[in-house]
Amino acid sequence: MRYFTLLLYLSALVLGISSCELFNKTEYEVSNITPYDISISFYEYNSEQEEVCMTTAYIPAHQTQYFTPVEGAVAIKVFMNDFKQWVQRIYYINRGKTTYISITPDIPLGYSMP
Repeated sequence: MRYFTLLLYLSALVLGISSCELFNKTEYEVSNITPYDISISFYEYNSEQEEVCMTTAYIPAHQTQYFTPVEGAVAIKVFMNDFKQWVQRIYYINRGKTTYISITPDIPLGYSMP
């Protein structure tokens, strides 16, 4: 009986941890709030300002996509491939939460990396 109780507690603990991870998922949500289909590259950086990952995505007009940053990434820089320009903002990753990136028609762009 004690083994069954111990097994029951361990199972509950594992399920509890798993469900907490589901609710505290680190991700970034990218919304294309323009009338255009766009190609975007996301550059993830660690705390030493080193690039740790690059992802390119095609996001249709008025659509949203979700991405999971690599372990150790703390910031995202966005490159608009179609315009060959950088979004002039750095997005900081909120661990355990969703970081929101909205691409709008009036988003500030520039040729230099932010």
